[in-house]
Amino acid sequence: MNLPPDVMITICTEPLFGDVLEKCLEETELVENFERLYGVKRPPERLTPVERMVDEATGFRDDQWSKFFSAFIPFVHDIVWLRWEGRFMEEGE
Repeated sequence: MNLPPDVMITICTEPLFGDVLEKCLEETELVENFERLYGVKRPPERLTPVERMVDEATGFRDDQWSKFFSAFIPFVHDIVWLRWEGRFMEEGE
C-alpha cells in the first residue's frame, strides 16, 4: 500500500486517526459514495468457496483491498481528519 508521507505521519502519531478510519468504514453510504466518485472498489463478496480460494490464490483480494485503502485512507485523512476540530481535544473531554 502506498500512502502519502503526511498520512503515514498521522497514522504513526495519532492513535485516534485509526478510530476515525474505522468509524468511516462503518458508514456504508460514505464508503459506497467514495467508491462511486473515486472509481475504487472493495473486493466483491464471493458466494462460493472455490471463488474465494481462487481470489486468495491469485492475490486478487489482497490487491483489491490494497488499491481501496491506498485511496480511502488519504480520503479520510483529507476530508474527515483534517477538517475535524475534535481531533485537538484531549481524550475524555
